[in-house]
Amino acid sequence: MQRIHCPRCGSIKVIALSEDYFKCTHCGYTGNAAGKEIVKK
Repeated sequence: MQRIHCPRCGSIKVIALSEDYFKCTHCGYTGNAAGKEIVKK
C-alpha cells in the first residue's frame, strides 16, 4: 500500500474510496492523488 497524501493540504489522513480515489479527513478533499477533484452536487 502506497502512502497517499492530499494534494490540497498535504495530509496523509486519507480514506481510500476506490483504487484511484480517496477522501481527506483533514480538509475534506475528495479526488485522486493527481489533483483531479470529485465535486459532489
